[in-house]
Amino acid sequence: PAGPGVVAGGVVRRRNWHRPRLALSATDLALLIVMTALVKAHLEAALAGSLVSLLFGVQHIAIFVVTLLHRPAAGQGSSRTDLLLAWAGTLLPLAMRATTAPVTGVGLVLVVLGSLLATAAILSLGRSFGIEPAHRGLQTRRLYRVVRHPIYAAYLPIVGGFLLSYASWWNGLVAVIWLAVQITRIQREEALLGQDAQYQRYAQQVRWRVLPRVW
Repeated sequence: PAGPGVVAGGVVRRRNWHRPRLALSATDLALLIVMTALVKAHLEAALAGSLVSLLFGVQHIAIFVVTLLHRPAAGQGSSRTDLLLAWAGTLLPLAMRATTAPVTGVGLVLVVLGSLLATAAILSLGRSFGIEPAHRGLQTRRLYRVVRHPIYAAYLPIVGGFLLSYASWWNGLVAVIWLAVQITRIQREEALLGQDAQYQRYAQQVRWRVLPRVW
C-alpha cells in the first residue's frame, strides 16, 4: 500500500468538531476490503508470536481507519494510469516471496523501523490520506516537515529489509519494479499537487521528496 501511498494531506488551522462525513469511492471500498483481509492475516500470525505481523497489523488498521474517515477529494477524479500506479505500488510488495524462516538480523531491524515509520506517517497524514492522488488538504507537520512523502519513504526499509532477508532473483525483480512504480507515482502526484500555490510553497520549504539530501 500509497501506499500505501497517497498524497500529501492537511494542516488544520482551526479545529472542526463536526462529525466527519464518509467520502468513499469505489477504490476506497476496494482498499478497505484489502486492508481487512491483511489485518486478519497479520493478527492471526501475531497471535502465533510474530512481532513483524503485529506491527503490520497495526499499520493496516491505521490505513483502514484513515481511509474510512478521509476528506473528500477536491477536483476531478484520478486517471486510470494514476489508479494503476496506486494499486501497483500498494500490492507489489505482497508479491515478494518468503521462506518459512522468520525475518532476522539487519533485515528485521529495517522492517520494524519501516513499519513504525509508516504507521506514524499514515497517522500524520490523517484524514488527508488517500490511495488515489487528489487534493485533500495540505499536511506539513510531524514527518511531513522532513520529507514530502514520508509514507513512501517508510516502505523503502520495509521492502529492503525483506529483500535482504529473503534474497532471490524474483524478490529483486519485484523490488525494482515497485521502486520504478513509486518514483513514477510520486512524480505524477507532485505534478497534480504542484498546481496548488500552497503546495508550491511547501515544496520550497521541504526540498526532499523521499530521502533527505538524495531525492
